[in-house]
Amino acid sequence: MSWLDQFFPGYNVIQNANGIPVPQRQTIRLVANLTATDDPVNLVTDLSASSGGGGSIFYQTVEANGLAVTQRDTINFIGGTVADNSGSSRTDVTLPPALPGSDGYYILQRSSGVYSWVTPTQDMISAGLTVTLSGSSNGTFECGATWTTTGITCSPACNAAGVTAATINDTDGGSTNVLGTANPLSSPSATYTKSTAGATEGISVTLTKGGFTKTSNSLTSTWLDRYFVGSGSTGAGTSATASGNNASLASGDSGTLTGTLATFGVGASFNIPAGAAAYWYLLVAHTSSAMTFKSGGAPFPMTRVTSAFTFTNQFSVGHSFDLYVSNQLTQAYTVVRDT
Repeated sequence: MSWLDQFFPGYNVIQNANGIPVPQRQTIRLVANLTATDDPVNLVTDLSASSGGGGSIFYQTVEANGLAVTQRDTINFIGGTVADNSGSSRTDVTLPPALPGSDGYYILQRSSGVYSWVTPTQDMISAGLTVTLSGSSNGTFECGATWTTTGITCSPACNAAGVTAATINDTDGGSTNVLGTANPLSSPSATYTKSTAGATEGISVTLTKGGFTKTSNSLTSTWLDRYFVGSGSTGAGTSATASGNNASLASGDSGTLTGTLATFGVGASFNIPAGAAAYWYLLVAHTSSAMTFKSGGAPFPMTRVTSAFTFTNQFSVGHSFDLYVSNQLTQAYTVVRDT
């Protein structure tokens, strides 16, 4: 600045940030976030650019994976999402999770709004290996009856091309290597017998093919007590004995009670047909409290005449049973266990 400049008010020279003069005009207009500050020591006015928050409107350094990139006025995000957050006076950038730390093939998975890198599997692309077990006449048996496990078929077969391992398993902990064995298969035990009501047995196959290992569905059998319903003529019966799938009244009355292989829980029902005057009996597994019954929504009287006596079924399995008897009846009823 020359000594003459001190005698002329106003700006004679405007310099940019590099100290280079810009064309002289009569008016200076401040735009954007510019702040004018007087510097009386150097006899200049400083114009400073700032953001709304008071900091620089430019990023000092932008890095990619820890390495600085050339500074520019604009950052362009490719991928991810960029959204204005007016409530917090900012721009929110949402990016995928950081890249996996080890080499390999990965798929970006979205679950419940959260992204993560996972290793792809055959099942992500197609159904992959499916192992299905069928046959063997599994089902429901009376306590003491025997399930003979014949005719078990596995798909794919345990001797199919590409199968490298195959075992047949049961829920008792038995396991047999059946690799290379054609259908039908033999289970770990040829037969299963259970004496406890509600006991189950399951058989499955675990097979490896093409590098994938899967376990089949389970062939499952359940063992139950029967319950028995039928009529007598006196209503004085106090016990019953097994007669094949049925039971015969004894000690005070005679008659045949028809057996049904099922549990008799709350809501279970049986039908009483119309006919000559008769007393109806229910022989059922023992409960700590006497059952109550309804018919057509109204209470239906049945008396527990014998509690917790040992009823031995046709397979010589003895369980604790109760015997109920109705009043003398002449018309049809549908009787439902209420409690």
